[in-house]
Amino acid sequence: MTDRALWSSVIIVVLLLAIPRPAAADPPGPTEYLSEVTAVEPPTDLIAVRMIGGDSFFELEQLEAVEVIVIGYQAEPYLRFTRAGIVERNRRSPTTYLNQARYGTGDLVPALADPAAEPEWETVAVNGRYAWHDHRTHWMNPVRPPGAEPGDQILEAVIPIDMEGVRIDITVISSLQGDPDPLFAVLAAVAGIALSAAVLRAALRTGAAVAAVVALLALGVGAVAVLSVPSETEPSATLWLPPAIAVGTALGALLARPSTRPSVLGIGLLGVAGVQLMLWAVLSRTMVTKPILPTQFPWEGVRTVVVVAGLVGVAISIRFLIAITSIMRTSQLPELAS
Repeated sequence: MTDRALWSSVIIVVLLLAIPRPAAADPPGPTEYLSEVTAVEPPTDLIAVRMIGGDSFFELEQLEAVEVIVIGYQAEPYLRFTRAGIVERNRRSPTTYLNQARYGTGDLVPALADPAAEPEWETVAVNGRYAWHDHRTHWMNPVRPPGAEPGDQILEAVIPIDMEGVRIDITVISSLQGDPDPLFAVLAAVAGIALSAAVLRAALRTGAAVAAVVALLALGVGAVAVLSVPSETEPSATLWLPPAIAVGTALGALLARPSTRPSVLGIGLLGVAGVQLMLWAVLSRTMVTKPILPTQFPWEGVRTVVVVAGLVGVAISIRFLIAITSIMRTSQLPELAS
């Protein structure tokens, strides 16, 4: 393979790996609303309920062997928790389809859905616990409520359930939160710019080492975010896949020997790492701008890593383009260690 053909292959790989991956239909995401369970009437210690991801998902868990029916939007049976801990969802419930997306619309409801029909149950969990989008628990519009200010209550709603024939009302209140403190983002940007400047001046191998470290941090942030929410909420692969690719390609660039052919491969792998870091930062940008994050990772740490990863990704990509330009002009291969 000629040098030109090899570099063409490298560039194609970079472009292919830069394509955003499809995410889940509507996974938990950063938000500016905080929904909280404020009352369970009558009180019971047979179940536990909570909100996940600020206002993204409502979760119910059985603590004892009791049958629980969650009532849907049209007073129909929506979910059934059996005494054996099996969680079933009613295929004939319109709520089943409306809950597939945060801002679900009637277009999602098929003809078979009928709130008056006999339930058709399908198993969705077997551990007595389940989380779902419940439109009664969050603001149903991507635009803020008119005139709302941080701290304002924007809704109060009740999720009704039937437990062993007893009606229980779970009250949820949601409020608008203020923007995150910009100080941490500014400090992260300063650190990221300083690190990026060092990458632009340093040897390519040093850049690969920096990319590997930053990508590992990003991968840690993404992995914690995935593990912080129930699996049925379908956390997006974009949380961890781009930094995972960046880790592998940055380490590959480090392992490439400073000889003719491996140097070409190493520079190409480094370019892939830079593109993936930029991609992850772009896909994760709302983690910087929204006040509530659906992760157990310290929120300011998440914001710092996102900002630094994006800036370092830009610097690495610039180094990659400089290397391509150098090769095209001189027909010589720069060494990774030079």
